[in-house]
Amino acid sequence: MKKPLLVFAALLMTSSIGLMAKSYTYSLKNYDIPSRGCYPVSKVSLSEAKKLITSQKLKTKGATSKEIRTLGAGLKWLQYLNKGPLKSGFPKVRGYEIRIIDGNGSSGQRGNHILIQRQGQKAHGLSVAQHVHEYAHLIGNNGVYGKYRAHMKGHGYCMVSNYADNNNNEQFAEVFTGFVTEPATLLKNKRTPKACQRAFDFFLNWFDAGDRVYECAK
Repeated sequence: MKKPLLVFAALLMTSSIGLMAKSYTYSLKNYDIPSRGCYPVSKVSLSEAKKLITSQKLKTKGATSKEIRTLGAGLKWLQYLNKGPLKSGFPKVRGYEIRIIDGNGSSGQRGNHILIQRQGQKAHGLSVAQHVHEYAHLIGNNGVYGKYRAHMKGHGYCMVSNYADNNNNEQFAEVFTGFVTEPATLLKNKRTPKACQRAFDFFLNWFDAGDRVYECAK
């Protein structure tokens, strides 16, 4: 593709992202666009998903085939943004599981596993944003929380959703999720535009190929 066409394509992508800007009340995992993510689940086979999960030194427990593929779609896009597995996303313990169970309690990243509760009809195991949010906590606990806080010091919180001001760690996980599943929540944020642009810049540079985020246009 010639350079002018690449520039034109990038402008189209940015314009499309701008049209998608939303203001979310609850955590991003509850909404359609971030739940679908940037890479279609339909394009990830079960075998490919399992390979992606293994490549990040993870395994699943209690997950259905579609939930495994949903997690795989999230990891597929993450690795695309990073040109390969995320070293900051490797767990420090062997046999680290992503456990998906029927339940209405809170999901979260634990010391030796990530727990995702489906919460009935919400079907959080089928939300790419849910998987990315909890995985972001694992990344944060590998040293990225501090780097993000230092970058954002004095700039406040980027409010991609009301859940983003729960605490510093939830702010990181929610903004990470916004960047990965619906970049318009940062790029076209009217609630805290300066903070969200700064947060966007952090992840744009943190990923090895962060500029690929502009390809997430629906």
